[in-house]
Amino acid sequence: MTGAKAVWELAESVDKADPFAAVVYSTGITLDLTATEDALAELYCDLLLKEGRLDKRGLSCDLKWNGQNCLHCPVAVLDPNDPMATLCRLGKDQQTVEDRCNELAAARTAAIAELAAVADEASEIGHMPEELIELLTEAGP
Repeated sequence: MTGAKAVWELAESVDKADPFAAVVYSTGITLDLTATEDALAELYCDLLLKEGRLDKRGLSCDLKWNGQNCLHCPVAVLDPNDPMATLCRLGKDQQTVEDRCNELAAARTAAIAELAAVADEASEIGHMPEELIELLTEAGP
């Protein structure tokens, strides 16, 4: 083949949207993985409304209501011909959105949690680092 020329671009110079930034889930929702916590909360509310409509039609799951993580459910129904599949897929989508919200919240509060842990450790009654005890013992009253 002659006359063909490769065009190379640095990743930083490419101004195209990330093709993997959005995921379309089985219930038809689209999750933007770069979305804000507020946008994810709104999406989660939409999913809860969908679940409410399913509940009114008689589709509910005792496992889900008793705390089963739908992403790891051992009896999930995914056959599109089974009416329960809609609820199972919805539960998986809800759990995915919830997990992403939790990741964002943990990242946002990580520094505060670390500071709280240090403050908690330092505030224990009678707690004093070994080095400080040794220094006070050597220095005397």
